Amino acid sequence: MKKNSLIFLFITFFSLQAQNNPIPELVEQARQKASDVRFGYIEVLNQMKYMTKTDTITQHLKIYFKKTDDSIFGYYFHQYSYQNDTLIEEKLYNGQKLIIRYKNDTATYYSVTKDSALLMYLKISHRIRLPYVDTEQYPFPPQDTTGKYRYFRLRPARMNGKKFKRFLITGKPGKKDLKNGLISDSLFLWINPETRFLRKYKRSYGIYLGSDTMYQVTIKQIIKYDFDKIPSDSVFSPESFPPQTVFKHYKPRKRPELLPGGQTAPPWKALSLNGDTLSLKDFRGQLVILDFFYSSCYPCLLAMPEMQDLYDKYKDRNVVIIGVNPFDRPEKLKPFLAKKKIRYPVIVNAKIVADTYKVSGYPTIYVISPEGKIVKTFIGFRDDLKNELEKIINEFSAQKK
Repeated sequence: MKKNSLIFLFITFFSLQAQNNPIPELVEQARQKASDVRFGYIEVLNQMKYMTKTDTITQHLKIYFKKTDDSIFGYYFHQYSYQNDTLIEEKLYNGQKLIIRYKNDTATYYSVTKDSALLMYLKISHRIRLPYVDTEQYPFPPQDTTGKYRYFRLRPARMNGKKFKRFLITGKPGKKDLKNGLISDSLFLWINPETRFLRKYKRSYGIYLGSDTMYQVTIKQIIKYDFDKIPSDSVFSPESFPPQTVFKHYKPRKRPELLPGGQTAPPWKALSLNGDTLSLKDFRGQLVILDFFYSSCYPCLLAMPEMQDLYDKYKDRNVVIIGVNPFDRPEKLKPFLAKKKIRYPVIVNAKIVADTYKVSGYPTIYVISPEGKIVKTFIGFRDDLKNELEKIINEFSAQKK
């Protein structure tokens, strides 16, 4: 009882502190300082822990940038990404092209005039998430008065021999966020009180799916910067790439059509996660639902608890649900699924099965009749997926009566 009272007082104290100090002055000053930067060079230590992974990926980023009135990114940039001192990606945007080169000598480019709609989509994954570069001032939250964000002052910390003020900003998930499993959104800021510069931030998301809570964490620390020198135009030119680079215009990969309804489902045989050999013919006379998935696919994770619900409800009614995993290593997949309490059978190393069924997007779901015919296919997760599958199950149950 005493412990619960202390927890209640702790939460109440910090809730009041957040309400009485909604936006600390130093945070606003750091935001303005970042907004005032127009060009420069910056080096960043970038650490990333993805939701479904246990390892942290560390990269060293070197970025030249110049803010412009560009309608897509709002700035030009040339970024070099290193991992273990090896260049793993180079990307450049100059208002005319977005060019991306990985470890080899081939660079793919997207044209502003020919691929503008695609570039607006690519901006989501290729924008530079630093307030000095990004015109949307990420990671600072929007300046609103809706009460969505709460601000807390934390104990100062030393970094590289200097004292930094620290702040925690928490976001209140909206209805759509909660529906997608987002239960927490926390941002930690390290700000130099003398220069008003943000030198480090940590963003953490909590996602609840089924019976498991997962966290995705990003930490970015600025280790070097120069905001006084304008990068030359040559820095943003394709000629700045290595001379042996071959430039190729992006061509969308034509996705194969899924197998049509009414066709006989192709036979397959594969090992299950438990070491048993399973084949499609083992389940003749039953309604079979194949769920093609992999562990780092977020839409797949949304679908998995619903598949488990269907398995629990209909497993004794001639309905079989089988997970089909083409990519994950079995020794890592097994504890991953156990943590999520997934109990339906899963076949592994199933790339050949995925190829045979023309799967190119995930999750992909095939419903196969007791006679072995394809009844229905679904690509991706959607809110009514479980209801649609139940309709099919009930239709086949009614036919048997």
